[in-house]
Amino acid sequence: MAVTLRSRTRRARRRNVLKVFGAILVFLALLGVAGVVTIRLLPLPEYSEVAAVDPGFKSTPARVERGAGLVAMTCAGCHASAEDQRLIGRALAELPKSWGEVAAPNLTVHKRAGLGAVGDAELVRAIRTGVDKDGKFMPPYMPRYSRMADEDLAAIVAFLRSDDPWVAADAAKPDDSKPSLGVKFKSLFTWRPAVASAEPIVRPSRNEPEALGAYLVEDLLQCNLCHGSRKDSLALAVPIQDPDYLGGGIEMTDFNGKPLFGANITFDEEAGIGRWTFDDFRRAMVDGARPDGTPVRWPMPRYAALDEVELAAIFSYLSNVPPVEDAVEPAAEYRIPGQKLDRGRHLFFKHACFGCHGDKTPHGVVFDAAAHFETDAMIVEFLRDPSATRPRIAMPAYGQRMDDEELLALAGYVRSMATALRNK
Repeated sequence: MAVTLRSRTRRARRRNVLKVFGAILVFLALLGVAGVVTIRLLPLPEYSEVAAVDPGFKSTPARVERGAGLVAMTCAGCHASAEDQRLIGRALAELPKSWGEVAAPNLTVHKRAGLGAVGDAELVRAIRTGVDKDGKFMPPYMPRYSRMADEDLAAIVAFLRSDDPWVAADAAKPDDSKPSLGVKFKSLFTWRPAVASAEPIVRPSRNEPEALGAYLVEDLLQCNLCHGSRKDSLALAVPIQDPDYLGGGIEMTDFNGKPLFGANITFDEEAGIGRWTFDDFRRAMVDGARPDGTPVRWPMPRYAALDEVELAAIFSYLSNVPPVEDAVEPAAEYRIPGQKLDRGRHLFFKHACFGCHGDKTPHGVVFDAAAHFETDAMIVEFLRDPSATRPRIAMPAYGQRMDDEELLALAGYVRSMATALRNK
């Protein structure tokens, strides 16, 4: 009888312990759900205490001209319209999905939709620190240019205030960004605005190739944003803190939603660019072609605004970065149609035009060929070197990659796509 009583007592105690433990688990689960809901509902933090100081920049024709090239290399990749390069903003579907829905805002001079009512002090604060015109924190999918030289920043501001067609007033407004829970959490508790230097920042001399290369790669072009090893590479205050700096691997998507990965641009001979000559490097940067003639895939732009001294400084800098041996996962493959069936379509896929123009229905950088070009011969002239008629365009030149017959076949296919799109 006593044994039975003790056994019942032990069972009762176990049940009570389990009840208490279960109640604790339920409480923790509810607390977790409440935390998630709270973080979802909370706005991004404000940093009104981050000073917005008028830089006193003056616009000059020389600054506007230089600013055009700088904006093409730093801002256009995210803010430019896919159709005509105007800086009206767009959804950044190529960013990792774990960042949420991200959109780059309108940078035109429009007073409501763009920067027309934003003062230089607020604009410079946003570029330098990541705090917007209203004092709100911008997650680091907007790069921080805290170490950009004052003169380069002055040139960018001058261009954004200019009458260039890229920044002509336009009321277009992309949907607001919707940061993921992880981005919200880090914005609230981990990430902070970048610290802008109180001292003047001088661009390294062209006679200092090592310093110039470091400035261009780390501070101006911020190459690790796309060539970093993981999505958090975007948020590093100091890019070289990435353990696989410039080793590639960060996942993005092309305009078709298929995965592609930032390339390894260290000088590892197998996984990186260690076998490239300087001429190979220049061709990739300026013409958008690899040593084997294949196109450098989107979203890598053409850096036509860089001159020989700057390109040499970057190449020298990269040659001294510790090589990363890890091979980057290849991008999603596309089936290249046979040229006997449709030579134009074959060339369209062979030269990776699908990355920007779509693999089935044209989208991304869409233009109506029949409306813009009266003849296929005019399309051919455009394809030879798009920058001849549309300066600063990111699209590579194809004049040295295809002969006239191939260019004409590709032009015919482009026109047929545009006609199909118009008649849809």
